[in-house]
Amino acid sequence: FVFTVVDEPARLGWKHVDYDTRKDGPPPIDITLTLDALAKDKTRWTMVARFPTLAGRDQSVEFGFTRPILASNDLLVDYLKTVEAAQ
Repeated sequence: FVFTVVDEPARLGWKHVDYDTRKDGPPPIDITLTLDALAKDKTRWTMVARFPTLAGRDQSVEFGFTRPILASNDLLVDYLKTVEAAQ
């Protein structure tokens, strides 16, 4: 991956190194993560994944693109509960 956006502390973007040249394998992805401070102890995060084509997006979803994101989100929620409890 190569970083495409670094805007501390609000945005981070990255994409496959071969995003513009990939011919084989899984579709390339360009991802942007945005963090929005909603309150003192509350942050909303938004992840946007862009694919060169709708077919590439559909193929990635079929391959399970969202599974690691959902699993990581669940782990983050569990971790944040322990941080909140420790305060």
